Amino acid sequence: MLNTYARWCYRILSGQRCAIAFKNDDDEIIFHSSHGEKGTAQGERFPLAGSAAGYVIDQRQTVYVPDLSKAGTKGCVMLHNLGYRSLAMSPLATHGKCFGVITVGYRDRPDRNSDEFQILEVMGQCLAQQLLISEQIAELSEQATSDALTGVRNRHFLDTAAKEVWTDWRENNTAFGFVSLDIDHFKEVNDKHGHLIGDQVLKVFTQRLNSRLRQSDILTRLGGEEFAVLARGTRMTDLPDVGRRLIKAIRSAPFKIGNQRFDVTASFGVAGPTESDASIKDVFKRADDALYAAKRAGRNRIFHAANGTLSEIETDLV
Repeated sequence: MLNTYARWCYRILSGQRCAIAFKNDDDEIIFHSSHGEKGTAQGERFPLAGSAAGYVIDQRQTVYVPDLSKAGTKGCVMLHNLGYRSLAMSPLATHGKCFGVITVGYRDRPDRNSDEFQILEVMGQCLAQQLLISEQIAELSEQATSDALTGVRNRHFLDTAAKEVWTDWRENNTAFGFVSLDIDHFKEVNDKHGHLIGDQVLKVFTQRLNSRLRQSDILTRLGGEEFAVLARGTRMTDLPDVGRRLIKAIRSAPFKIGNQRFDVTASFGVAGPTESDASIKDVFKRADDALYAAKRAGRNRIFHAANGTLSEIETDLV
């Protein structure tokens, strides 16, 4: 989309170069897409303070610099050294939000037609609207696939990801494993201390787990105190180590909630796919069976479903 806008702008406004740049949280402007002759390199960044882009973003208005040699800012000086004589710049602004700027560089210095700047301004507004829509869609997608309380993924996201890893395992033999887990005696926390404290326990719990998971692993809250981990790329023989890392994260120290400390434990069941499985639901069921075996054995432990048996995994108590 950005390259298309840069190409359109280049052709419609008859400049020698069009570029699109975004501002970041560090008060810098970063050049992203361009079309035409040589100019500011993609990824190059400048401070917003004292720059033409900074002025355009602050004022939310299109600016024409007729003589780059007199502009004095770093970006304008660099463009002048590359042979550009003038520059038009418009903000990517809409609905009170500004994403950055769109610029057109010229090698001549004539009196530009004001209609050209209106076209540039409209193109900047249209691009900003598309960027805003894309941002809103991404936010809605994140909300639809994440747990509102803890921020981890929800069951809907897990179901979609699980279908993908199942297909990948069937077609390419790409390993994966599944961990089913519950917080032990969580109802007692809610009953004794209230749901607000219980919510904080859930948040700390997910933070502890995420600290021991890889970026490719998917931590999911299924509901209440029930969680699951889809461990992509994990072989059956490595699944016990995944469980050990997670239970160690929970056991490592009491949960501190305000002025209170809670000794939280959890039970785990781990399982991987087998050739006899009809669907990934079979893997989920074995992991659940292992989890309930861990609960029956006294909780705060891990059971592994493998080779048709449920066996406890040894863990080092912390």
